[in-house]
Amino acid sequence: MIEFIYDMLYIAPLSLTAMLYWCGLFGVEEPTFLMYMAVLVPVFVLDLLVHLKARERMLVLGITGAVFVSVSFVVSRFWEDFYLSDHPWIIPLLIISVLSFLIGFAAANLTVFRIVVSLSVIVMLILSLEVIEYPAKKGVFAAFFFVLVCLSTEVHIRWKRFGDTNTKKHLVFTSLFIFAIVFTASRFNAPDKPYDWRLFKAIWSQVSETVGRLKFSIGPGNDMYIGFSDSGEIGSDIEKSDHPKPVLEVNVLSDINVPVNFTGNMYDSFDGHAWTEQKDPIANMRRMDALECLFSAKSGSEDYRDVIRDAAVNVKYVNAKTRYLFVPSKLTDYSFLSSNTGITETSGVLTFDKHNPYRLEVKEQFYKLNTDSPAFYEYMSTDSVNTDEAWKSSLRTVGLGKLSDQFGYDQYLEYRESVKEKYCEDITLSSELKSKLAVLYDGARSDYEKLKRLEQALNGMKYTTDTEPVPESVTNASEFLDYFLLEEKEGYCTHFATAFVLLARAEGLPARYAAGYRINIEKSGTYTVTSNMAHAWPEVYFEGKGWIPFEPTPGFYTEISWTTVANKIIKIEPDKPGDVFSEPEVTIGDEETDTADEKLHISINPLVIIIPFGAILFVIAIYTLILRTVSRRKYVKMSVSHQAKAVAKDIFSLLSIQGFKRKESETLKEFADRISDEVGEEVYGFTETYELVLYSEKQSKNPEILPILVFREKVLERLKQRSYLRYLLRMLTSQF
Repeated sequence: MIEFIYDMLYIAPLSLTAMLYWCGLFGVEEPTFLMYMAVLVPVFVLDLLVHLKARERMLVLGITGAVFVSVSFVVSRFWEDFYLSDHPWIIPLLIISVLSFLIGFAAANLTVFRIVVSLSVIVMLILSLEVIEYPAKKGVFAAFFFVLVCLSTEVHIRWKRFGDTNTKKHLVFTSLFIFAIVFTASRFNAPDKPYDWRLFKAIWSQVSETVGRLKFSIGPGNDMYIGFSDSGEIGSDIEKSDHPKPVLEVNVLSDINVPVNFTGNMYDSFDGHAWTEQKDPIANMRRMDALECLFSAKSGSEDYRDVIRDAAVNVKYVNAKTRYLFVPSKLTDYSFLSSNTGITETSGVLTFDKHNPYRLEVKEQFYKLNTDSPAFYEYMSTDSVNTDEAWKSSLRTVGLGKLSDQFGYDQYLEYRESVKEKYCEDITLSSELKSKLAVLYDGARSDYEKLKRLEQALNGMKYTTDTEPVPESVTNASEFLDYFLLEEKEGYCTHFATAFVLLARAEGLPARYAAGYRINIEKSGTYTVTSNMAHAWPEVYFEGKGWIPFEPTPGFYTEISWTTVANKIIKIEPDKPGDVFSEPEVTIGDEETDTADEKLHISINPLVIIIPFGAILFVIAIYTLILRTVSRRKYVKMSVSHQAKAVAKDIFSLLSIQGFKRKESETLKEFADRISDEVGEEVYGFTETYELVLYSEKQSKNPEILPILVFREKVLERLKQRSYLRYLLRMLTSQF
């Protein structure tokens, strides 16, 4: 027992430290009870197996196996799926548990290993102060406990003692004081003003800055490093890393509370496999788009703030080394261009001559759209007032009144025609696809409502990143639509954005494919944009309204609306269902709803408890039966003297249970005199016969051990009267 506890003093805190460190690394704020059990139970069982005898190991393994097999038999398929999908931490924590056991056991028994591991834990704690965001203080104190146990062991090993020199026993008792110290320290709250480590932080900041600049200057300017690809190829370059890289930091400067798309690149031509930019560029496209949006909102709604509102963010390039400047649609302020030379705008795409400066920071002001509000639906279904005076008013609003010669009404009309020429394309649809779209669009009151229905229909398809490349047999846009919508019926953002753009063009609307990053901004603060947040989406041009973004990718759509002047928000539901291109059971929305409902109605099947418990009892019964049978056969084959010794040993054990333990210096006669009043005079017959067996030179005959057997029955009867449970357990395991 001492050795088992000694090993656990190393293994348990090391397991907790590793588990809590892992939780902090992956954003788990407070580990659950099951997480603790997933780490502690395996190390407890493994250490138990190391210190148990062969028979006891068989029993522990049998019980563990019975529980595992019975639970696997009882648990339903849904329950298994539930644990695999909603508890992905189980397998990593089991691996952590096994590794912690191996390392902890080695540290407990090997001096060099103990020193190396304890020093590693200390280094990890120091690094966690600045480099690693370490978890809650539970993990810190578990690590401190482990280090103190290692230190205490080394002190005990080098401490010259007399008497009991068992180092492990001394450490077990010393650990109580170590635990008391650590536990008491953990109860104190941290001071309001902790030590700021100003000098070390300044040194670290300078070193980090120098290393960062060096890596940035010599590193490749590969956009794939940041998850974003400018290849325009469909079905490739998807970020699947378990550790996405930080790319941008977006500090929200105003009330936004809507998803924001930060555009990097946009395309006009599609060949069935990839998007490219082939047609003549359009000058000042972003400014014209923002002006048209403001112009139509002011002239087409009671209060233009029901449709658009000002928003602002500060974007910092963290690890990005790219030639693209990522900006929201409807950009209204271009003052950052004056302080960042070498930026060129081509058809709304802003690029650097080479790549962005190190840790570039840009303030970006833009209009956000109230796309899911009743006011926006009404705004999109009405014609804007297209007059020169209204356009000039918009110019003055955004501070461009003096540039009417460059952004005047005539230039705006030319811009509209250029958009149609660049982004309109005749798309030939198959008869099957035409019939599906006819059903989908039936009764739609405007082009905008048609596209909202299309958006919902595509959202009803299946999202997956495990896709095959588009077949070589697909050679144009029409063949891609048939392949994706009628055959494959699954994909990710590039597939859905492409399909949406092509179907919008089939309706005669200018549309373009955009790529960049999508951020769900829910409140003010700083948001980190990582490489796995790269996204693609469609934008459609409505004459007199400007470019309007849509979100057809399943799982990405978020309703965007805010309270209008009339102080009401009503969700507009498209008239047609969203299962035109796919079966209802495979839609992302249906899957999530069903799963949520099932989780809410989970009930524990009594068999999950009854059958494992019954399996444990069954294993114990079989183990007892086998042990009793084997022991009985061994007893029968013994000589009479060996039988007498075995029964006597059992009697001493029974007496010890009842509080009559023989002292080391006590003779059998003295022992009998001391306990005879309690257990009866039969004890003398037992001790005399046992002495004869022990010290007689000739083998005892059968009648000679009868007093031993009689006294055993007397002791068993006494145990039965005082504790029937102990008596029953003794009888089940007895070999006599």
